[in-house]
Amino acid sequence: MSSLKNLLSFLFGLQRRVDRWSYFQTGALLMVLKLGVDLLILDVAIGRPRSLWEFVSLVRLADPAPLWALQALMLWALPFAWIGLSMSTRRAIDAGLSPWVGLLFCVPLLNFLVMLGLSIAPSREPRRPARQEARGRVDARLRAVGASLLVAMAMATLSMRALQDYGLVLFAGTPLGMGVVVGYTFNRPEARSARSTLLLSLVSLVVAGAVLLLFAFEGVVCLLMALPLAVPLALLGALLGRAVALRTIACSSPLALVLLVSPVLAWVEPTLRTERVDVVTSRIHIDAPPEEVWAHVISFAPLPPPREAWFRLGFSYPIGARIEGRGVGAVRYCDFSTGSFVEPITVWDEPRTLSFDVTDQPAPLR
Repeated sequence: MSSLKNLLSFLFGLQRRVDRWSYFQTGALLMVLKLGVDLLILDVAIGRPRSLWEFVSLVRLADPAPLWALQALMLWALPFAWIGLSMSTRRAIDAGLSPWVGLLFCVPLLNFLVMLGLSIAPSREPRRPARQEARGRVDARLRAVGASLLVAMAMATLSMRALQDYGLVLFAGTPLGMGVVVGYTFNRPEARSARSTLLLSLVSLVVAGAVLLLFAFEGVVCLLMALPLAVPLALLGALLGRAVALRTIACSSPLALVLLVSPVLAWVEPTLRTERVDVVTSRIHIDAPPEEVWAHVISFAPLPPPREAWFRLGFSYPIGARIEGRGVGAVRYCDFSTGSFVEPITVWDEPRTLSFDVTDQPAPLR
C-alpha cells in the first residue's frame, strides 16, 4: 500500500523531485500505455485494426469513430495530461529552469521538444539566493494557475466539444474545481494567506477566459454572462482547497479527486435529465386578406440592419426569408446574421395553413 501511495504521489503530486532518468523512463512507459489503450478503443469503435501511423498522422478515417469512443479517449487522456504537466514542471525545477518551461507541456507540437529537452537537461542543486522566498511564491502561482487552466480546458473540451452539453457541471462545477485546484496547489507545501489565494483564483479565471476566447471556445458576451456565477464559486473553491491543503498530510489525493471526478460528472449529467416537450401557441391578428399575408409568410424582402447596440455586440438578428420550391417538400430559409434556419415545409394549405419543421438553426450570437 505504501508503494502505491508513493507511486501516486510521484505521478500526480507536486512536491516529489523528478530527475531526468525518472522523467524519461516514466514518460516512455506511460506513452506506450496510453497509445496502446487508445488504439484498442478505436479498434473496437470502428470495427477494424488501425495502424500506429494512421493513428498519429492527421489523415482522417473514412469511417470516423462514434461519439462514445471520443468520450472514452477524452476521459482516458485526462490523468495523463495532469501527470505530464506535473512531472514536466517538477523536472524543469529540478533542472534549475523556470516552471514556465514545464507549463509548455500544454502547447501542442512544442511539447515534444520540451519533453526531449527536459529528458536531457541535468539536475542542479537548488540555489538559495536572497530572493529565494520571492521566487518560491512566483513558482507556486505559476503551478496553481497552470493546474487550474488544465481543469478549465479539459472541462471545456469535454462539455462543449465532445458532449455538446452546457450543464450545471460546466457552469458551476468547473469554476468551483478551478478554485479548489488553485487553493490546494498554491498552499502546498507552504501556507499562503487567504487574501493572496483568493486573488490568484480570480487571476486563474481571467487566464482561462482568455484561453477560451483565443481558441474560440466561447465569445466575450458568454464569458461575461458566466462571470456572476463563476466568481463566487471560484472564491469558495479556493478557500476550500486552501483548507484541505493546510489540514491534510502531503498527498495529492484531494487534487486528483477534483481532476478525475468532474469530467465523470459532466458525462453522467445529461443522462439524468428527463425529456420534456413544451408547447407554445402564439396568435397574431393582421387586418389584411389571407392572400396578401400569405406572400409575406413564405418569404419576405431583405430587412435593414438594426441600430440597437445589442445587435452590434454579436446577437443574431433577421436579415430576410426565402423559399425553394412550392408545396409540401419545399424548404424555407430564414436568414439571420449568424446563419439560417432550415425549415422543410410539412403542410401547405394556401392561403390558410403553413407548417414546417426546423432541421437546423444558427447560433444565437457570435
